[in-house]
Amino acid sequence: MLLLNYKNEGYNTKLTIAFDDKERKIVIGDKDIFYLNDSYYQYLQKNVGEGLNIPDLIDFLEDFLTGYNLDDLKYISSYAKYKHKDFRMIKGNMESYRSQASDYLDKWNIKFTYNKAGILQNLLKESTEGDQEIEKNWCLPIKVFLNIQNIPTLKAGLLQIVKYL
Repeated sequence: MLLLNYKNEGYNTKLTIAFDDKERKIVIGDKDIFYLNDSYYQYLQKNVGEGLNIPDLIDFLEDFLTGYNLDDLKYISSYAKYKHKDFRMIKGNMESYRSQASDYLDKWNIKFTYNKAGILQNLLKESTEGDQEIEKNWCLPIKVFLNIQNIPTLKAGLLQIVKYL
């Protein structure tokens, strides 16, 4: 199990990240579950689970950074899932409390659709009640990659990932 600790000027975010080799799933926190195909799971297990590679973790969580208060980190993504056409997220399940009424729990199903070339075409995050929080449709593959050395706002010591045995 890993612990991601991110401190920003206004808040502190701590996330646990657990890998389940049997079901090829990654559990974020207590209840968010993402199922992956073999190649993507093995890549993340090696690079994040063993290598503690933060840009690959940010890439994996890219569309859900806001829900984890990690928006500031979007520029350090490795963009690996766009470079490897065989990496696929199969489905996901998330839970979150509404900000208006913190005692109401929303349950979300996440669906990913890929074309024959392995390019993600659609991402849909929909509640069990039919509400949509995220819907993304891609028309063309993205071929822009950032070098994290060019991001001056990220300061050393603000972000750490720790492996717990």
